[in-house]
Amino acid sequence: MQVDKNIVFNLILDMRKNAVDKFERTKIIKAYLRSEDISMSELGRRMGVSPSTIESWMVYDKIEKKEYNRLITQGYGDTQIFKALKSSPKNLTKYFDDRIDNDIRNCMNTLERYIPKRCKTTHTLLLLADLESIIRRLKNRL
Repeated sequence: MQVDKNIVFNLILDMRKNAVDKFERTKIIKAYLRSEDISMSELGRRMGVSPSTIESWMVYDKIEKKEYNRLITQGYGDTQIFKALKSSPKNLTKYFDDRIDNDIRNCMNTLERYIPKRCKTTHTLLLLADLESIIRRLKNRL
């Protein structure tokens, strides 16, 4: 099927709007770059946006939509996923698993420092109850 390049280019221009699905945008831009045999820098120049904007749009080429949605349902935010993709981890799931393991380890180390001390207040007990609730919810998600 032959597609008018001007129509595709105008479609890409419309993709600057946030309402456009990021995965569809990535596919269309990738196809356009290939069909025109141009770089992301050249596309950015043609569109009047910085090459880094094009690169940012293209990070979603590094993840399947299904995997992205799985991470979202696990509680990771779009910004967290975007930053992880920008940092180019080869295995995004392992990246997030390692991060949560490190965060839990840091939390445990922080809390263990207070075990020898006697710091039992009503407020502390309420905070610990909240922490237990968070731990239960986290266990249920694993």
